[in-house]
Amino acid sequence: IKSVLDAGCGPGYGLEYLKSEMPNIDIYGIEASPDSRNILENDVGATILDSDLDGDWHINSEGQFDVIILRHVVEHMLDPVKTLSNLKKTLSPEGFMYVAVPDMMHPRTILRDYTDWWEYWFRGVHAYYYCKETLFATLLMAGLELISFEEENEEVWCIVKGGDSENYN
Repeated sequence: IKSVLDAGCGPGYGLEYLKSEMPNIDIYGIEASPDSRNILENDVGATILDSDLDGDWHINSEGQFDVIILRHVVEHMLDPVKTLSNLKKTLSPEGFMYVAVPDMMHPRTILRDYTDWWEYWFRGVHAYYYCKETLFATLLMAGLELISFEEENEEVWCIVKGGDSENYN
């Protein structure tokens, strides 16, 4: 692994950990929060590619990343097939993506718990809700091939790689 992109990485603590374990990797982030981007760049030492995953950052990054991390990001994408397709283009030939989303079939709280509003499961910032079947179908439409997956702790996570896009679009 030579390069890792974490999209929606917040202040980049996951990237910081990976860099401590693999000092020779290059780390990159895409993050909307200006405060988090500041920490990511100045404290963690990551290169910021963009503040918007839907931007044109991918045009200059084809085949660049060995690992892409999308932890609780896909449910926020307005056009997940297009965005995931663009991310796929940036994977190196042997690269893979780690994708994790909340599992709509196993929410961790009562769905309409208005008393504990911070635990409210349906949120306006979530454009989509996924279970394993809908997540896998979305990944397939984006030309990504499932390698492995798990359902645990109220989420679905998986490892995918770039597939033969001619078979998907």
